[in-house]
Amino acid sequence: MKTYILNLKGKATPDALHDYLASMLGLPEYYGRNLDALYDCLTSITAPTSISIASIDDDNELHKQTLCVFSDAADDNPKLKLLPKSDVWIN
Repeated sequence: MKTYILNLKGKATPDALHDYLASMLGLPEYYGRNLDALYDCLTSITAPTSISIASIDDDNELHKQTLCVFSDAADDNPKLKLLPKSDVWIN
């Protein structure tokens, strides 16, 4: 199973967030760098994968929307599991 721990600290803008997600998750070159494209990529995962997200800024609307996308994708893709959010970032 692939496991990812994503740290959203400092990823407050769409460009910073999508650059980070594309890099960390190895998203395809054609990734559209928006939340709809993120959902499409997450629901296309075919290998068992778990993802935990750290440092979510509850005051940042982009972070809240991104968390919803991950949650919706996990609901729709049985190969994807969203683990409880991490409050501590592990170096």
